[in-house]
Amino acid sequence: MFGPPPPAAFDPSQLVRGSDLRRMGIEPARAGWVGVRRGFWIRQVDFDSLTPLQRHAALVHAANRAITSAVEPVFCGPSAAALQTLPRIGPWPNAVRLLADPSQTDMRRQRGGSGPASRRSGACPTCWLIHDIRCTPPARTVIDLARFDSLENALVAADHVLRHQLCDPDALTAEAAGLAAGQPGRRPALLTAKLANGLAHSPGESVSRLRMFRLNLPKPELQVPFNDADGLIGYVDFLWRRRGKRPLVGEFDGRVKYRLGGLTSQTDIERTLWEEKRREDRLRKQADVVRWTWTSAIDASRLGRELAAYDITPGAAGMGSWLDGRSAPEVWGMAG
Repeated sequence: MFGPPPPAAFDPSQLVRGSDLRRMGIEPARAGWVGVRRGFWIRQVDFDSLTPLQRHAALVHAANRAITSAVEPVFCGPSAAALQTLPRIGPWPNAVRLLADPSQTDMRRQRGGSGPASRRSGACPTCWLIHDIRCTPPARTVIDLARFDSLENALVAADHVLRHQLCDPDALTAEAAGLAAGQPGRRPALLTAKLANGLAHSPGESVSRLRMFRLNLPKPELQVPFNDADGLIGYVDFLWRRRGKRPLVGEFDGRVKYRLGGLTSQTDIERTLWEEKRREDRLRKQADVVRWTWTSAIDASRLGRELAAYDITPGAAGMGSWLDGRSAPEVWGMAG
């Protein structure tokens, strides 16, 4: 599979109860440990190496162990996403998200911050079990993100679950279509299900595509292979076939950073950079190439200006349109 691997999951064996540490004669507050929530700790050296996703997952594991309700909790939204290692744009919340259960009255606020929070977002007939923790399955998790979080986070997660075959497009569509008219977040849920595409290789590509949709730019083709006499050049992030002109390749500029990740040898780094330069030189013999970074992916107007310089403008004729005519009027009514 091309592109970066899925994010690494949190290792729950790193989480230790404070009472267990004290029985061993360790006072965690004074011995190089970090409190995840009241009563649960992780070694400072381990905590420092955790990603934001893993830190939220650690909070979920700690909250799950702390709950003594007779009914097992079901984690949803960003908390389910962290357990399933779904990527996210921006910070992770400081509180876990649960499907509401009136019997969970004993959940205490964590020291120094917000405790677990519940959202009444409906029952979950079928749950996933990850390290003995129940959570909403991927399709439901994505749709909950669309309803109660943001379109950016929902589409990033949706593309990821399709690419890694955690669910299929029909499951996303069914989950969104199952929402009754008038239910909160139905419109962004339907839109997320229609825009999701497992060909996206990174969150930056997903966010860029959402910006293109909101700007009503021509729909690009994704991950199109380019070849020359020497063989495969590579797969490009975005491709527009412009009438009467050379095709335009669009690249979200995260490829080099990903390929350099983990390289320590200067020779390996230089070779990788040289290979990337040769790849682009070969591409430019067949197509125009435009690159952008997170700065443009986040700023719709900036991305629009950069693409307009190559005649990728709203409603440009002769190129693909979004949703292939399958959208309901309510979806097309989404605000930018």
